Amino acid sequence: MKNKHELQIERSGNASYKFTIKNNQDGELFAWYILQNNERIDTIWYKPESFLEYTFKEPGIYHIKYFVKNENSKVMYSSKPIVLTKEDLN
Repeated sequence: MKNKHELQIERSGNASYKFTIKNNQDGELFAWYILQNNERIDTIWYKPESFLEYTFKEPGIYHIKYFVKNENSKVMYSSKPIVLTKEDLN
């Protein structure tokens, strides 16, 4: 099944990224989980903005779980892994 809400990932600095959820509809809300080495380290609760700017603080393998909710449903998606080394954070 094709991901209706595709995630665009842009690196904006050494450890800073902008995540943007595409193909949105009016009335949708968005939430985010940041996972480091498969453990949730941050939660951003539902809000109407379909983007997140985030700066990672430690090396690791990260995934972004993002949620799209409207009055009829809630769907969760996962990003591909983001691998950050110590050198990436400098």
